[in-house]
Amino acid sequence: MFSVLQIILIMLIWIIYQILSNMFIFCPYGTAVLIGWITGAVLGDPTTGLLVGGTMELMSIGMNPLGGSSVPDYYTGCIVGVAFAIGTHQGMDVGIAVGITVGTLGVQIDVFNKMIGTYFAHKEIEANEKMDFKGVETWIVRRFAACIALTALPVFLVLILGNGVMQTIVNNMPVWLTHGLSLAGGVLPAVGFAILLRSLPIKSNFQYIIFGYVLAAYLQQPVLAVALLALVIAIVYYQNQIKSPAAVTAGSSNGGVQDDE
Repeated sequence: MFSVLQIILIMLIWIIYQILSNMFIFCPYGTAVLIGWITGAVLGDPTTGLLVGGTMELMSIGMNPLGGSSVPDYYTGCIVGVAFAIGTHQGMDVGIAVGITVGTLGVQIDVFNKMIGTYFAHKEIEANEKMDFKGVETWIVRRFAACIALTALPVFLVLILGNGVMQTIVNNMPVWLTHGLSLAGGVLPAVGFAILLRSLPIKSNFQYIIFGYVLAAYLQQPVLAVALLALVIAIVYYQNQIKSPAAVTAGSSNGGVQDDE
């Protein structure tokens, strides 16, 4: 279906995207459109690339892996979907179908990536405790390489074997494996929020945690409403902290003058 040169170019586009996205260079908005157009241009049909990329962009809106959660990888699905739409000459519908399959599989891969990431994290901590900073760098590079290799495997297999084979693999995955990954995916957000809370001064600000919990759990307020209220409280608190030193200084100065009199 694809020539060796096309497969190499598609994988090169995907690897560059992964590197840039991990370096936080890519803006999350419009990324699917951009990489869809680039993939389409490489394969000689930028229009189809834009159509598939735009559709995948709409599907990815709001899909942010916050708090350790895992979401479909529609960006990788966009690259593969554009390649299939152009390679099979069957248009956007086929590209989107393949892209959704690859993007959905990306959820399981992301969960597995985070699970094995703990091994590399412990190795980095051990090297750091020994003051082996070169070792820390080495384990970071190994972690990044393992992540790229694991995620690149389904992309490469789809390009080589076709979407039908990959769909069969997904449908025939053992129940224990899919169930285990689902459980891990459900636990990861809680772990992520726990890590975030651990880094915050909870003991001196526990009242805000209770306030947010009451809003969400008992008053059934959406997350956006709770976040906006938290933003207001944070702004007011920050402004008061800025004014406090000035007020204390002014009060001390006035008090000193009165004592002298």
